[in-house]
Amino acid sequence: MRILFVEDEPENIETVQERLREEMRGIQMRTCGFKEAQAEIKTFAPSLVVLDLIGEEEEPEGLGTQEYIWAYHFCPIVIYSAKAEMARKEHPFIREVKKGTGSEEKVLAAVKGFKPHIDALEETRRRVNRELTESMKATAPWAFQNLEDEEEKKDYIARAGRRRLPEMAAEEEDDKPQPGWEQYIHPPRPGELLTGDIIRETGSDENAATSYRVILTPSCDLSKHGGAKAKTDRVLTARCVPTKQALKREGTKFNAGEIRSRLNQGYWRTTLPLPSMKGAFPPMAVDFRQMETLPIEDLEDGKAFERIASQYSPFRELVSEAAAAYVGRAGLPDRDTGAWAKEILDEPTK
Repeated sequence: MRILFVEDEPENIETVQERLREEMRGIQMRTCGFKEAQAEIKTFAPSLVVLDLIGEEEEPEGLGTQEYIWAYHFCPIVIYSAKAEMARKEHPFIREVKKGTGSEEKVLAAVKGFKPHIDALEETRRRVNRELTESMKATAPWAFQNLEDEEEKKDYIARAGRRRLPEMAAEEEDDKPQPGWEQYIHPPRPGELLTGDIIRETGSDENAATSYRVILTPSCDLSKHGGAKAKTDRVLTARCVPTKQALKREGTKFNAGEIRSRLNQGYWRTTLPLPSMKGAFPPMAVDFRQMETLPIEDLEDGKAFERIASQYSPFRELVSEAAAAYVGRAGLPDRDTGAWAKEILDEPTK
């Protein structure tokens, strides 16, 4: 672990650094002032920053460093200052410790608490770098053999590298079943609306399934890439309902085995079940019988509807498939399926 201390009076952190050396073997530590902080962050690439806020003449010089870390080198931050409450962001990866009696132990506890997350973050960065390296090695020969324009070569290698990253993320790391939350991008990436996006009516009950809708319009029709206008001014959506309500409609017996069997089908005749995202939305089911179109501007400005989550592939494609299966089905009259079933059972086996 690499810890950078940003402190204009290094003597104030000597005790903290000594406690860290005693408790956490193998860590690397550097100390710098506010003016050198950005350069040190670039070269040292800290796993964690212990940041003072107040510089000369009681000016909050550390706030600029905090913003720089957040924008260009995301890592946990321990705000260690006499005025720690001045930190501008509330986030699980920011801890505030006010300097004073016993504060060294609080800093130590904060660093220890961050360690598992730091390990996971750094392993992810290593995996991404390895994948990009392998991609460059694999794609560069084709580009140099088949593309003459240097700009085109550069674009191909860079874009091919980026496109490999989703495939890397999709690889199974173990044999454990995928948790429900892993199908979502939450919060969604800023930008264009996508098929499968989950939206909620602004001001509605966050815990009610009926507050949510799912976008069914193809992503390509919603794209405004390069400043182009979307191909539609209205967006097809379907309202959600409680999953139990959808299961009851399907005639499901309410026991674990029957419900698991239903869920493994992916979608049902009129509905598509969605697992919950704790703290964001409840378990629910897309009801394709309740489709409606909404003005695209109502979804883009956030005033009428809030964009809550997107869905990764293949779940985004599953939304399209389920909707098409419902809309494209042939309407059939009520038929005497009882007699038909008897006919099948009585049919001789040959």
